[in-house]
Amino acid sequence: IQIHYVVAAYFLISFVAYSLYSLYVDIKTSFPRMIYYLEFSITLSLVTLALSVHSGITDLYTITSFFGLIFAMNFLSACSELASWVSAKFPEKRDSIVMNFAWVVPHFGAVVTFLLVYIPIIMTYQNTLICSDSVPWFLAAAVYVVFTLMLVMLLVQTYLYTWRSLDPYSTSNVEYWTDLNCLLSGMIIKVYLAWIVLGPILAST
Repeated sequence: IQIHYVVAAYFLISFVAYSLYSLYVDIKTSFPRMIYYLEFSITLSLVTLALSVHSGITDLYTITSFFGLIFAMNFLSACSELASWVSAKFPEKRDSIVMNFAWVVPHFGAVVTFLLVYIPIIMTYQNTLICSDSVPWFLAAAVYVVFTLMLVMLLVQTYLYTWRSLDPYSTSNVEYWTDLNCLLSGMIIKVYLAWIVLGPILAST
């Protein structure tokens, strides 16, 4: 697998997605922030592919499974975002606790799927550390920082969805913080993904 092409595809897709998103925000400010997760379903799958290869996972079936699970994780996140937004926009239906907290099931599924992918990656990386004399520092940074950022992003969204479920009039604030959470997390993940490509060059100089 040519990681350089994977990284190039990641940045290209991100650029197109955020360009379309910025155009849509100019037209309509309040809407489900699903575009983040639709973009992440592809780009974070590419990140996982790159981290898997650099962590020592070379089995094509395993890598393909990780790609599919990350895609599923973000699809579930998009479903939870839509469910949370709809429940806040239609307060007349909020008498039902099922409607009010419909986002919990897909969101919990997204968290579980995320752990199913990244725990094996971290375990394989730890085995690589044991079997190798030295592992580049940038690889450790990429594996642990990306894991931490994605976990924090999911936990922050859990708080925001709970906030919106308890107070439907907080939708505009939740949308603002969702934008900030996804943009900052995505930006930092992009920086660390760049280290995957630049790291070997810097380590050899």
